[in-house]
This record gives sequence, structure tokens and C-alpha cells, in this order.
Amino acid sequence: MSRLPQVGGDGNEWGNVLNDYLSVSLDTDGTIKTSAISTKIGSTGSPTPVTNVWVGTQVAYDALTPDANTLYFIQ
Repeated sequence: MSRLPQVGGDGNEWGNVLNDYLSVSLDTDGTIKTSAISTKIGSTGSPTPVTNVWVGTQVAYDALTPDANTLYFIQ
């Protein structure tokens, strides 16, 4: 079972312990494993990538017709 390194412990092995812990949900290139997402949020299939990001005010957001492939941030 993977675990986080122990503060003041794990001697010179803390890096290996941390890498083992992170490898449960991350690929070697640092991206999130599809299996980690689908099992954690209970969905099926692959995640849908976000292709657009919109940043605007609450007033501007209220006037929008949201799009499923856009991630919205209100400033």
C-alpha cells in the first residue's frame, strides 16, 4: 500500500516513498491517469478534455449560454 513519507523518518528513502505514492494516480509524465479520475468520481469512460477557458464577471456569466467543453471562471 502506498503512503506519504513520514516527517523525520524514511531515511534516504523518502523520495522513493513519495514517488510510489504519486504513481497511484499519476503517469510517469506527471499527467493524471484516466483510471484515477474515473474511479474517484464514479464516472465511466474517459474524461472530456476542456478545450476553452472563459474568465469574466458574474454579470457576463449570467448572460452566457454555457458550453459543456468550456471551463468558466468568474473574477
